[in-house]
Amino acid sequence: MAVLARNVSHRRSRRRNLAVNQPQPTTPIYITGGAVTGSVLTLTFDQAVTLEGTPGITSAAHPVATPVSAVQTAPNVVDITFSAVIEGALMLSIPFRDPAIRNAAGGYVTGTEATIG
Repeated sequence: MAVLARNVSHRRSRRRNLAVNQPQPTTPIYITGGAVTGSVLTLTFDQAVTLEGTPGITSAAHPVATPVSAVQTAPNVVDITFSAVIEGALMLSIPFRDPAIRNAAGGYVTGTEATIG
């Protein structure tokens, strides 16, 4: 007498490890406005951000001016103080994936260059 049995499949369940297989989606951060007053650069973003440390944003017109400190004045506004006067700087260089400015989903500031004005 033969016993009928189901073939055993050694395939892993597709329902396991969903968090590992599908990383959290991130939302990019866009700069919506900016203003320069002396050595302070004020950036406005399209969403709330968190500030940890000093961003590596530099001015293309004033390469010797480096960021010294940064303060978050509103949920979507950051003031960055530079080591020299950057008045008249219209182009900024934004480092790729700068960890200083992030959003709640883990997104970075998008773009490598931004125009202020």
